[in-house]
Amino acid sequence: MSGISSKISGEGDSRIPWIDALRGMAMMGIIMVNFPSINTIPGKEATRYSFISTTFDAVMAKANMMFLNGKVYPIFAMLFGLGMAIFMQQAAAKGHEVFALMRRRLGALFFIGLLHLSLVWWGDILLIYAGLGLAVLAFYRKSAATLVRWIIGLSFLMPVSHFVLHLISPEFLDSNVKFFRLSSEPDAAIHAIYQSSSFVRITAERIANYFDYALMFFKGDLDDFFTLGGYFCQIFALMLLGLLVGKNSWYRESTKQQRALEQFWRLALAVLLIAGGLQLVYPKLWQFVYFPLKSWIACFYVLSFIKAYRYPSFQRFAQLFIPVGKISMTVYLAHTTCASLLLYGYGLGYYGQVGPGTVIVASVIFSVFITLFAQQWVKKFRFGPFEWLWRGVTYGKLPALRMRTQAPELSVMGGGAAQRN
Repeated sequence: MSGISSKISGEGDSRIPWIDALRGMAMMGIIMVNFPSINTIPGKEATRYSFISTTFDAVMAKANMMFLNGKVYPIFAMLFGLGMAIFMQQAAAKGHEVFALMRRRLGALFFIGLLHLSLVWWGDILLIYAGLGLAVLAFYRKSAATLVRWIIGLSFLMPVSHFVLHLISPEFLDSNVKFFRLSSEPDAAIHAIYQSSSFVRITAERIANYFDYALMFFKGDLDDFFTLGGYFCQIFALMLLGLLVGKNSWYRESTKQQRALEQFWRLALAVLLIAGGLQLVYPKLWQFVYFPLKSWIACFYVLSFIKAYRYPSFQRFAQLFIPVGKISMTVYLAHTTCASLLLYGYGLGYYGQVGPGTVIVASVIFSVFITLFAQQWVKKFRFGPFEWLWRGVTYGKLPALRMRTQAPELSVMGGGAAQRN
């Protein structure tokens, strides 16, 4: 059984191959969730995709909801916190003022997210990452014990408060968790806007959808308050978890860490089985454990990936996604742009004309294409196009984009282009 290599050498900064592989594989899941989400009435994509008209649509939508929807973005939240820790450690080793550098990096991310939600899709996550990333900075010098307390507190704050309110006032809650409705317009009107309107009209609609979402805290609906609050607490807690792992270098392999990994994997599996059983007996439980359970599922996926990565056969498979992990921001922006051009009225206008089954198939086709593209790109370039711009804004100077020498073929443990995780 092979161990997990902590670093690889390449041009520029060192990278960690298993993190790139995990990020690349998680991006495949993000693509398969976001394609049908973009084809859904805004605010409903968390519970049910729109425009299901065939058995194939229903089966594909159900499988996607069960295994991917809401279970993949927590992985990126953890990786974001981990990436912040590694970035700041490497920057400090090079003599940079790490907090100023990270604030500039997060500011650039905020601007990219603002453009993305305005011009491409209301469901942008980059703005949220940038905002919460600034809050994570305040915890960079905190002790491991303090971070653990905050992670546990944030994970259970909203679910416990929600449950206590239910005990005090049972009639307050419906039998199922209520998710956002981001527009007062009828679904048919929203459908018509996204399917056949101009770029300007659709841009106005998606900006309105985003700010309706952002202002959900202040609309007086406690169901929405607990749902949105739980979402933000979940992401922030997972970012802190990634920061904790990065600060303590727990992503590096050791015998002690192998034992801890095995114990946490078993614990995550046990929690999932117990929660699944309780949900069957007491369906109302889902509204209280929705976000913590999805975090546990994401942790279980990550721990399972790390366990499997020790086997050479799985490493060879995971190696295919290392290039995607290296240019993940470019892939993220590319897939939402392609999906919007496929679906919205200023593109091909298939919004609502095809169901989630067809759109998920399209997402798989896109995933294959973008993986092949990434594999060729990293042979010639050090960074993805948007990673290159992001790095340039962060450091105040655009780095060399092309490889100085021919990049080696990726080995089982990785190789090729380099950039910070």
